[in-house]
Amino acid sequence: MTVLLLGPNRELGHERAEFLKSHGIDTIFPENRQRACEAISRGGFATVIISYSLSDDTVKELTELIEQHCPQCPIISIAEQRWHDRALKPDATVLATDPPAALLEAVRHVAAKTEGVRRAK
Repeated sequence: MTVLLLGPNRELGHERAEFLKSHGIDTIFPENRQRACEAISRGGFATVIISYSLSDDTVKELTELIEQHCPQCPIISIAEQRWHDRALKPDATVLATDPPAALLEAVRHVAAKTEGVRRAK
């Protein structure tokens, strides 16, 4: 399984990506907005993780691209709080203050849920 991790904080993004990779989850972490758009257009990922620290405009742009190129991909939001007012409607939310294991669990949860839907079709 491959996830696409989107966020502006390089250090934290690399830490999250390495943690996921250490648990068998391939992770694409684009270095900037342009590379993120290119990665979305290329595809090759099963889940998208979007950080709360991206601007609302960036989140809107990236989610529109995701809907165009990978509409079936679940989205996990890393948020400051469970309730947020963005247009983003994630399949799962992990708090930024949660331990890394919470993100891993969310990835596994949405993957299992997505696989179950595919099997039912």
